[in-house]
This record gives sequence, C-alpha cells and structure tokens, in this order.
Amino acid sequence: MNDHEDDDLVEDGPLTAENSPVLAELWDNEDDAVYDDPEWQQGEREAEEDIRAGRVKEFASVEDLIRDLEE
Repeated sequence: MNDHEDDDLVEDGPLTAENSPVLAELWDNEDDAVYDDPEWQQGEREAEEDIRAGRVKEFASVEDLIRDLEE
C-alpha cells in the first residue's frame, strides 16, 4: 500500500470533493459538474479501488513513466 489511508476512500454512494481526495484536488468550483456524471462517478470508484489495492505506480519523471509504458 502507498501513502493513501483506507479511510480516505469511499465505499458506496456518490463521490464528492468532501469524501474523495482525488476530487478534492480537482474540484475547484461549481462549474465542474462533469464530476456528477454517473459514468465519471463509476470511473472514480474504480480508481479509488485501484489505489486501495495498490494497483498504481509513481514515477520520478515523465521519462520514467514512458520507459515503463514501453516495457
């Protein structure tokens, strides 16, 4: 597991800036209504589960990311 805490992740219901660390960083005003879209919400739940399960990688640079993608 990485530096993310399990209690920062949402089990059920709509994700909001109040209950999702990912959305909190992105959601900067009320014009961001795209985040209320059901498909977006499903993608957010999947991303939160990937974070919880450790299915994420961090890279020191874009070059490192590209190198990993090319492997």
